Amino acid sequence: MKMPFQLVIAEDREWGRILPNGSWTGIIGNIQKGAADIADSYLGITEQRATVVDFSTVYLTDDITFAIKKPVPVPKSLAFVCPFNFITRTSILFALLVMPLIFKYVFRYKEAYIFLFLRLLGSIFRQSTLVNYDNGRFKSLIFSWWFFATVVSFSYSAVLLSMLSIPLEEIDVKNFIELAKAVKNNGYISYMSKGTATLDFMICNDKEHLRFLGEMVDSHEWYINDLPLSLYRT
Repeated sequence: MKMPFQLVIAEDREWGRILPNGSWTGIIGNIQKGAADIADSYLGITEQRATVVDFSTVYLTDDITFAIKKPVPVPKSLAFVCPFNFITRTSILFALLVMPLIFKYVFRYKEAYIFLFLRLLGSIFRQSTLVNYDNGRFKSLIFSWWFFATVVSFSYSAVLLSMLSIPLEEIDVKNFIELAKAVKNNGYISYMSKGTATLDFMICNDKEHLRFLGEMVDSHEWYINDLPLSLYRT
């Protein structure tokens, strides 16, 4: 449009938050005080801000996410126990402990429990340890266990090889629920930009974990704006 204009930057580097006296900081405050006529930036629309400024049509919507320090890879020495998660490992162990009792009861075999356990364990390691139990009346039970052992064996091998090829990263925090628990129990610090609509959204949110995060940031003043430019925190 070739019209002269003056660029105004908020001295406090904030987007805009309301103060106890009713005034606003940041970009919203500049418009409220008449220091600026238009704010051209990624401003979040909130009910509080709408009482002092008028917003144009929304041209962009965005999701809220967070970033944490890149986790260290899981040591390859632990790869032998990591292919399966805790629930899967527990389920396999439970099956190994219970199935010898079922085999002993069904076949009426006098072999000791520990030997039956070792036979079933050997079948998972692709050993032909159940040949003597190939009774025609119980083929369905034998076949079910062989199928289970085959699936477990090949799944373990596939995941183990992939972990040895591409190191697995141990991620402690994957979502906001886990982030709230980490802040509460593990001493994590969650930084946000001061005066953002995101902080107001979290403080007034119905979800407890989001409200907790917002209140912690606000009460402890964990603001990125207050950090020195040479300091990087996660």
